[in-house]
Amino acid sequence: SVSGAAKKETRVSKPVSMKKTTPKSIERNMQKLEQEISALEERAAALDSDAQENASDYVRLMEIEKEKEEISAQIEEKLSKWEELSEM
Repeated sequence: SVSGAAKKETRVSKPVSMKKTTPKSIERNMQKLEQEISALEERAAALDSDAQENASDYVRLMEIEKEKEEISAQIEEKLSKWEELSEM
């Protein structure tokens, strides 16, 4: 029946966080996050430079600002994950 199929789709799988993590894997994940954060920060700095070069191009400035906001959100997300790992 259709209702039976719908019920199967709503089942929730076990959270991934249930996995046993070793100190070594936590350290590797933290290092990876640090590298990713650094790369994002470098990209944000390059965008700042790009914004200065395109100060008279409103459309380009808006594109740059949008990308910087996305990068900032990614950095915040990765920092949050890093902090979670550091507390394990």
